Order: sequence, then structure tokens, then C-alpha cells
Amino acid sequence: AGLLRLAAPAGRTGQARLALFDGSEVPSVDPRGIRAGWDESGDPAVVDHVRGLSPGPERQPAIRVLAQSRVVSLGVEGAIDWADSLPETGDGFKLNVIRRVASAVAEIEPRRAAAWAGRHLGGALGSGLPRRVATRWVKREPEAAMAWLATLPAGRNRDDGLAQFLEELVAEHTVEPIDDETEKGRNLSHETASRVGDRVRLC
Repeated sequence: AGLLRLAAPAGRTGQARLALFDGSEVPSVDPRGIRAGWDESGDPAVVDHVRGLSPGPERQPAIRVLAQSRVVSLGVEGAIDWADSLPETGDGFKLNVIRRVASAVAEIEPRRAAAWAGRHLGGALGSGLPRRVATRWVKREPEAAMAWLATLPAGRNRDDGLAQFLEELVAEHTVEPIDDETEKGRNLSHETASRVGDRVRLC
């Protein structure tokens, strides 16, 4: 189901719309839809609004909506350039925007997301990117995602990406047990994930 998008008309900003519905008795109005519409209106103030939200459960969903909106409105390359151009203010905003844009790009162009992630992996802005890319890529090309993970430098970032990749691989390829005695289908999916993990760890 799509979100209701409420773009800001003349004389009423997205900020005003959020204030209008804040605490209202209109449960069907989702602030994510308001923010998506606000961003689609072209008002640059939405970025400062999202940055100003409290870090955590309030800001993370707003960043996800903003990132997805930018990928749609600017295209893959435009969204990547936008995320890279954000100033680093020490509050984790840019890191989380890059993570969310990487997730959104990986849904449609995982190889491009992987190439972009690779540019950041040597620094602080690369934290968490392997998992963001690999868990989307596995749905399209699991072997290619595995091969990419194998090229990454060993360490916590790759290990986290690998663990999440394997979880997603099992979820995507689990087959219901053939019968209660053998559970051949379930065992097959776990054996496949184990072999993939062993191949990556050996690289």
C-alpha cells in the first residue's frame, strides 16, 4: 500500500502540514506521506527539518522516506551525488542518509550501489554499507552479492554484511520440509547458506 502524499501548496509549507496533523485525531494521516509530498514539492527546507528530528525512531523513518524520494526524483546518480554533497555535522545524519540511499539504490541497481559503497568503505561513512547492499542484492543475484562481499577487506563491516546476507539468503531460499521426518527442504537451504559463508570467509 502506498503512502498518502500531501505536497505543500502555495502558502502552506510541509512543516505547517506536519504541525496541523501533529497530535490530531486523524489516524489515517501518516507523517511519512507528508514528508514525501513535501520533498516532491521541491522545498529544500525538508532536509533541515529531517536533520532536526531526534535521532532514533523519529528521524530514521524520515531519512528513509527522504532517501527514497530523492532516488525517484533525482535518479540513481543524482541521489548519490546529493548524499555525497551533504555536509558532515557530526550528528550521524549524513551517514544515515548514505545508508538509506544505498539501500534504495541497491533495490534497483545493486551493482551501482556496491560500487558507490566501495568508495566509502575505507572511512567512517562506510559503516553498515555492506549489509545495506548485500541484503538487497541477494534477492536478485545471490552469487554476485557473495562475490562482492568476498572482495571486501576483512573486518567487522564485512562480517556484519556477511551475517545479514546469509540470513536473507536462508529466508529467500528456504523450502518447506518435504515431511516431518527428513525436513530435506529446510536442511537444503541451511546447507546452501553454510557453503556460501565458507566460500566468503576463505577469501
